[in-house]
Amino acid sequence: SERYVNVVTDEIYRLDEVIRDFLGLTNPGCAGASQTDVNALVGKVADLIRYEAHTGRVTIALELAPSLPLVAAVPVRLTQAFLNLSLNAIQAMSEGGALTIRSRIENGMICVDFEDTGPGIPPEIQEKIFNFHFTTRKTGTGLGLSITRLILEAQGGSIRFRSRAESGSVFTVLLPAGEGL
Repeated sequence: SERYVNVVTDEIYRLDEVIRDFLGLTNPGCAGASQTDVNALVGKVADLIRYEAHTGRVTIALELAPSLPLVAAVPVRLTQAFLNLSLNAIQAMSEGGALTIRSRIENGMICVDFEDTGPGIPPEIQEKIFNFHFTTRKTGTGLGLSITRLILEAQGGSIRFRSRAESGSVFTVLLPAGEGL
C-alpha cells in the first residue's frame, strides 16, 4: 500500500508538471531532457494503469528488452505519451482483453509497442486518428493521440500503428537510441 501512495504522489507531481507545461506554452522541444530509461517509464505507467485495467478486465503483460540504451527525453512528457497510449488501449477493449507493452531495439531506434486485443480501428477512420479533436468516444476530447504524436516528434521520435478488424491494434513509439542532449 505504501507503493501505491508513492505512485499516486509521483502522478500528482507529474500531472502538475504537464498542466504547467501546457498552460505555460513552454518550449515543446527538449528543454528539461535527460538520459531516460524507457523500461523504467513503462514500468511506472503499468503501475499507474493497473487499477483501470483491472476494472476493465484487461490484463497487462510487459515484455521488456534487457539493457536498452538510454534515450534523451523529457521523462514527464514521455510518461504522458505512454499513459495516453495505454489508456486508449484499455478503453478500446470494452469487453476486456490484454494489453502487451513490449520494448526492443530496431535499426538503432528504441521501439515500444502498445498492443491490444480490441476490435481494431476501422479502415475508414485510420487516417484521422491523429487529428486534433477527432474522437469516437462520447466523452473523448480527441486530444490524446495528437498530443502523443507532438510529444514524440518534439523529442526526435515518431509513432506508427497497424490495426486489423477484430484482432486489435499495435501502436509503436520510435525513439532515437543513445542520442546526446
